[in-house]
Amino acid sequence: EDARKDAEEALEIMRLAFGREDLKTAATLSALASVNSRAGHLAEAERCYREVLLIQQKKAGLLHPDTLRTGASLGAILIEMRKYG
Repeated sequence: EDARKDAEEALEIMRLAFGREDLKTAATLSALASVNSRAGHLAEAERCYREVLLIQQKKAGLLHPDTLRTGASLGAILIEMRKYG
């Protein structure tokens, strides 16, 4: 729970410093998604990964390795949540 709080605080700082749609902010949001996933907060992890994916697609492109990695992470969360199709 401390890791989640720390990641949320870091995200707020990044949003203030770089804006909501910056790739640095997306990287921090991805870290929060990972923390949520490991803690079993799958719905929150899904929400975070979806937001990260939108930023990365817009800023880095559909085929950028980070975008593809986020898509895979989101897919793993959806499988774990049994959200198929």
